[in-house]
Amino acid sequence: MEYAGVRKLDDHLLHEFRYLPRGGSDLKIKVFIEQETFRHVRSEYDRVIPAQTGERGYGNVQERETRYHMIEEFSLFKKEGDLTLPHILKIKLSVDSANGTFLAEWVIKFTQFEFNQKIDPNSFSVNAN
Repeated sequence: MEYAGVRKLDDHLLHEFRYLPRGGSDLKIKVFIEQETFRHVRSEYDRVIPAQTGERGYGNVQERETRYHMIEEFSLFKKEGDLTLPHILKIKLSVDSANGTFLAEWVIKFTQFEFNQKIDPNSFSVNAN
């Protein structure tokens, strides 16, 4: 993790961290922590795939890179048992490629939390069949 300073987003001061996977990666990851509560409230992921290069038999096709950008936002934090958990997860995804642009947004609202549930040990059995 690398600390990138404080950033203001939607009138909130957030600590920005850049996550650098061990061994390297072409995926850029940012994690945002609320300054007052230290809650993880946002993550951003960026990936650029370079355009293919090489000999082409046709010259009228434009090659271009593909860009992925995804944002996760965690909100509506409430107490559940001994934990304070987000009850809303919003995911925004954009893909920009030679085939066009794709934009999507999903909102997940959590309404029920279960803790310390019994798990059947046979759930972890692996049969050769």
